Amino acid sequence: MMSSIKLIFRQLWRNRLFTFLNVIGLAIGISACWLIFRIVNYEFSFDQHHPDRELIYKVHSSYEEKDKLDHFDGIPAPLPAYIKENFANVELTVPVFKQYFERISNTNQKQKIEFEDQPEIIGTTGDYFKMTPYVWLAGDQKNILTSSHEVILTESRAKLYFPGTPINQIIGQTLSYDSTLYNVTGVVKDLVHPSSFLAKEFIRIPEKEWNSSNWNNSNSNWQLFIKVKSSASLPNLIKETDKKAYEMTHAEFDKFGFKMHLNTVPLKDLHFTSFAQNNVDKKIMFGLIGIGLFLLLLACVNYINLATAQIPQRAKEIGIRKTLGESQKRITKSFLLETLCITTFSVLLSWPLLILIQTILASYIPNQLNLYPDPWGVFFFLAALTILITLISSGYPILLTNKIKIVEVIKISNTQGTKFGNLSFRKMLIIFQFLIAQLFVISTCIIGLQLKHSLQSNPGFDKDAIITINFPSKSYQDSKVDPFVFKQALRNITGIEQVSLGHLPMSNDHWGNALFVKSDTGQVQADVQMKFADQDNFKLYNFKMLAGRPLQLADTSTGIALNLAAVQKLGFKSA
Repeated sequence: MMSSIKLIFRQLWRNRLFTFLNVIGLAIGISACWLIFRIVNYEFSFDQHHPDRELIYKVHSSYEEKDKLDHFDGIPAPLPAYIKENFANVELTVPVFKQYFERISNTNQKQKIEFEDQPEIIGTTGDYFKMTPYVWLAGDQKNILTSSHEVILTESRAKLYFPGTPINQIIGQTLSYDSTLYNVTGVVKDLVHPSSFLAKEFIRIPEKEWNSSNWNNSNSNWQLFIKVKSSASLPNLIKETDKKAYEMTHAEFDKFGFKMHLNTVPLKDLHFTSFAQNNVDKKIMFGLIGIGLFLLLLACVNYINLATAQIPQRAKEIGIRKTLGESQKRITKSFLLETLCITTFSVLLSWPLLILIQTILASYIPNQLNLYPDPWGVFFFLAALTILITLISSGYPILLTNKIKIVEVIKISNTQGTKFGNLSFRKMLIIFQFLIAQLFVISTCIIGLQLKHSLQSNPGFDKDAIITINFPSKSYQDSKVDPFVFKQALRNITGIEQVSLGHLPMSNDHWGNALFVKSDTGQVQADVQMKFADQDNFKLYNFKMLAGRPLQLADTSTGIALNLAAVQKLGFKSA
């Protein structure tokens, strides 16, 4: 065995240029497949490790208007209490109401630690920890969120707020959420698998939200999960809650011609639901799998072409080995081992390439991908990939070596090479490579032209020499950081011609609203995106007015400007 391995390494070193090209080509393909596997494995792992996940459902609302049904990832605030009180077949009712605090501070430290706008804080009940597989590190697991001034932290948040403090000593410590003090009563380990339950801090759901009687308002910050005793009871639950929602909302909603429904989606399918938060499209995942297989095929085709190009030069070596009595089985085994060695080197090289690709494409990769490395999954994937590449890439070269005839090899001189029947398959592979290369070049040119058009086309306003500043407004800020005072200070600086406060024209920052307008085509209801701006906004961006005038200071409560798309959507014949 050792003599065969030594012979293989000598062969690889003798043809080191071909070896280098093969290793590089396969490493690039493997690194791309590796990254795609990590992304796909991460996305398909969502919520798959929750106990009893087949009995857990998320309740959401939808709105029916004429022939259109829009799903919405939120619920009316009174729904959790209604379900908990009226449905015995629901084992757990878990509200997940997102909470917002401007400042969170720890005053117990020698030096005050303060954080702003911390995400992933929810108001819920003790049932949350019965539904989710959290591991408790410290605290009382029997009396969970029984007080309105207690907070439970994940391990990562506990270490953030109390650096250097042992977990068991964090219990009983105090955190200030804005002006309200909360006692830490529990610390749980962060979930080790991808999950739709993203919260890091847990407080008791506020009484005003739990006891709310307003069914007319659904909010995406209000979410509800239920665990049923049997899935057979679900149709009746949906029917009764839908009936209750209609009873409580029809008087108001009938005026505007739409109706609210309540629906459920299984937890195991939630991550791939189009209207859910933090969702992903399953078609995109299958597309990535296809791209990965395609890149792997290209890498194998490249290896086969380079390997078959060496066959004529290695014909004499193979012929002599056959003359000396070496069996075809042993020659085949040596080719397989040679391919296995090259593939193994390629896998090792693909690791740093993967890190480089992840760094370059960081903005396109899920943020939490590195939090769930799944080493065993990666190990089995790479092992299977190595075997698959070895078998595919060595198949055709081995077939050619079987066709080598000893007499023909001896007759032909060293410089002439050997011709082996019809090599049309190799020609097809070369043509395939060239076609793919041309496809990539053409696609790159098309994408480049599209990007050039996007960057250089006229968006309908001036964008050059304009600097934007994100200006968060906090309730605790004094007049020194008032946005209007700041605006005036900027206007006094020489070189600044225009200053405006408001939403950016091309951004996702907006207020969503449904407008009901009596227009030229009758009563029209349309969902529009509303952006707020001051009277200098039109001057700054140099918007072209088709009719009317720009906003003025006197328009604070009555003025509104529409773009052409809104005019058409609302049913007006002209601006």
